[in-house]
Amino acid sequence: MSTISRKPLLIHIGTHKTGSTSFQSYLKGHAEELKENGFSVVPYQDAKIAACLSVRDGLPIPGRHLFERDGRKSTEKKLRSRISEFYDDNNANTIVISCEHLSYFRTTEEVDHLLSYFEEHNEIDIFVVVREKADFLRSYEAQVKKTGHGPVHEDKSSPYYCGEDSWLIDYDGMQAPWIARANKFHKLSYETENIVTDLIVSLKLPDLSGKKEYRANVTPSQFRSIAVWALKKVRLHGVAHALYNFY
Repeated sequence: MSTISRKPLLIHIGTHKTGSTSFQSYLKGHAEELKENGFSVVPYQDAKIAACLSVRDGLPIPGRHLFERDGRKSTEKKLRSRISEFYDDNNANTIVISCEHLSYFRTTEEVDHLLSYFEEHNEIDIFVVVREKADFLRSYEAQVKKTGHGPVHEDKSSPYYCGEDSWLIDYDGMQAPWIARANKFHKLSYETENIVTDLIVSLKLPDLSGKKEYRANVTPSQFRSIAVWALKKVRLHGVAHALYNFY
């Protein structure tokens, strides 16, 4: 298919525990308004299935059960059909994808498989939000335990390994395959006052919410992240360490 008139493909890849759910709530809650403004959002469930089908074999990420019942081939066929229909309905718009599972990718093969579900585009823009590593691991481990996806264990190749040497905080390794395929790569920091608004601005989406719950995504955990980051900036590492362990 010709790419001459194709508008950009915008892909937000997470990471986990960086406001992705809040951003996805914004996208879902304003899907029709965004469409009227030239942005069409791929349904989250389809984005998640595409990520699970694309990630390297053997990595037991949350959501792989989504295609285990019907089988991989059947699930893939149905997904490609749904995405084709999505493009038929949204051919003139910029396409937006948001799924934190995409941050599990570490190879260009995974990225290429993901991109194969979508029409060719002149421009592919990638957006990632990263968090201070120790705080990310603390929050991610708490989520793993809470949701029962784990258990957290000692297998260093597991997506549930939360040790200080976890591959999940190899941000360079995460970014490399996406940078290799992107026209533009945008890296944002979670340690900010309002990451949802930052994402809206970075993706050049219209801010349609006007609601505090979307505009101010400052949770107690994020407040701690911001405070620790600020203290380290002024070299108060001892105070930062105490705050991180106390709060």
